[in-house]
Amino acid sequence: MKIILFLNLLFWNRSIEYIEEVLTDEIKTYSRKEREFLHFKFIAKEDETYVIIFPKQAQIKEIKGEIHQDIKYAKNQDYISKIYVQNFKKGDYVKIVYPVFKVWEA
Repeated sequence: MKIILFLNLLFWNRSIEYIEEVLTDEIKTYSRKEREFLHFKFIAKEDETYVIIFPKQAQIKEIKGEIHQDIKYAKNQDYISKIYVQNFKKGDYVKIVYPVFKVWEA
């Protein structure tokens, strides 16, 4: 029993590594393996409005910067959407997990 609890604690305390991507004016696409979650941290290198579009719902985990008034996002609360738009200032970022649901869907 102690070993199981220890292993569970190891998995719970394991930090998630985000793939860091600098936002640019070019269109980028990403692919993932079946049953895989992607963790992204999109960082702005200049002041610009960026649109991030997903084929399925993504989970917005953390935002740095001013967000649009229509987004009902509170700190430590996830926001789920297929599209994310922000007027980024240099250094602002957004952390995203994709996809949210049905990862094991065939």
